[in-house]
Amino acid sequence: MQNICDGIALSTQSEIVFDYQRFYPPAVNNAALAQYLGKTFSQLLGPDHVDTAPEGGMGGEDFAFMLQSVPGLYIRVGTGDETHQALLHNPRMDFNDRALPIAAGVYVVAAMSRLSPSDNRSVA
Repeated sequence: MQNICDGIALSTQSEIVFDYQRFYPPAVNNAALAQYLGKTFSQLLGPDHVDTAPEGGMGGEDFAFMLQSVPGLYIRVGTGDETHQALLHNPRMDFNDRALPIAAGVYVVAAMSRLSPSDNRSVA
């Protein structure tokens, strides 16, 4: 980025001050919790519907600050199908309402498994 700014400044006989600051930390899920809930979600939805190793992204997420203090997971609920192809933050995005009961079920199962008196609490 600095090189691009330098080139533009040189070609326009101007001065560009480039001040890039990294602000958002990466969102890092708790590994033990991810493994446990990945297995739980796979049992609930089927292993073909749970991606426990998605590729990282370059987006910023303020939930990353919470993950630095409290063990947790940032999960994405898939909403795409043959009629819902646009990604989030796209003006053509049309939320797939059929995903709501699935997402609610996933969150209920996650909460119940964490609140049960079994050994599940030792995951985090």
